[in-house]
Amino acid sequence: KEVNPPDRFSSPAAKLGFFWPALPRLSLAPPRRRCCAETMKDGRSFAVVLVTAPDLKTARRLARSALRARLAACANLVPKIESHYWWEGKLEKGAEVLLLLKTTRARLAALEQLVLKDHPYDTPEFLVLPLAGGTKRYLAWLADSVTRGG
Repeated sequence: KEVNPPDRFSSPAAKLGFFWPALPRLSLAPPRRRCCAETMKDGRSFAVVLVTAPDLKTARRLARSALRARLAACANLVPKIESHYWWEGKLEKGAEVLLLLKTTRARLAALEQLVLKDHPYDTPEFLVLPLAGGTKRYLAWLADSVTRGG
């Protein structure tokens, strides 16, 4: 998509005696790059897990437990989300904290067990999002972090 500067003689600024310099046509398209195969890696052996918690204290406890057990390489906590959902036949809403846990598919079952055991909800959210890919260095760090402790 191309963006052109305003007509330098019809703009409000031009009417006051100010003129835009002659600019080349600008493009919002990203610059062309070589194929990303050199830096990207297939991500099918990795996953991002979504878990909601009732408060920051609970979210931090779950994150620390998963990290200490080497079941996740990274935990992002997104506070102050507002959730709307059906529960026991009623439409409910509440403030929650969203955890994004990065892990390997090999560690998913153990991570699920830990979350289900330590979570205060009767039916905690545990959603697994498969990865299509990621940078080689990041995915190598992720894999190392849940095994040897990168």
